[in-house]
Amino acid sequence: MAIQSVDMPVTKAIQETQDTRTFRLEPPSNFDSNWKPGQFVTVNLPDDPKTRCAYSLSSSPLDGHFLEITIKHMGGFETHVYEVAKEGTVLQVIPTRGKFMLPANPEIPVMLISGGRGVTPYRSMMRYLIQRKLPTHVMNLYSVRIPADIIFKDEFEAPCRVNPSFGFFLTCTRVPPEDTSWNGLRGRVNPEMVQRLSPDADRAVYYSCGSHDFIASTTKMLHDMGLPKERVVYEDWGWALGATRRGVW
Repeated sequence: MAIQSVDMPVTKAIQETQDTRTFRLEPPSNFDSNWKPGQFVTVNLPDDPKTRCAYSLSSSPLDGHFLEITIKHMGGFETHVYEVAKEGTVLQVIPTRGKFMLPANPEIPVMLISGGRGVTPYRSMMRYLIQRKLPTHVMNLYSVRIPADIIFKDEFEAPCRVNPSFGFFLTCTRVPPEDTSWNGLRGRVNPEMVQRLSPDADRAVYYSCGSHDFIASTTKMLHDMGLPKERVVYEDWGWALGATRRGVW
């Protein structure tokens, strides 16, 4: 039996960066909100039911009776939704699915590695951990091209100031050496960064989310560092022309 989509109007559009927006969707009253942070929905516009794209949810299931997806103006279907969706626009949504989720045991530390918009499911995870007051030790390592590309910066930094179990580090790949306004990490995610920032190298589960090239490089790096397959989980947004591919390395 085919999975049925659900009509959900956009109730709010939030400009996150110059080319990234978060859209808040209102599910029907009987929508099952028992989903897990890190899962995704599949979206299409009613006038083009055959063109769909999967989006990790950037909201937490405990936020309220709504869903949020964060979309970047980057070409193709994604740009079309970014440009036409506004308050009142109805999207057709295939309900939440996916296995890109936090460990069942909240005592297991995690390292969340992302590139670009790949950070969005980590917002869902972080909100959930805070809302549930879970003891999970989290290190969030986020790679962007330039500081203007950073999404959810304030929201990721705020809990780190009051909870020593949370860490948030940014690395920029295209800030020129002579630019002294940026005092964070520079360059692509590398083994030295991972080893230095890892919350617990012997126990942690390592997550990677982003474009296909980002996933390919980070999962290979983690494998080459000797991490066992069961402790490396990825979410590949660039696989098969915009589809998503999820799994364990």
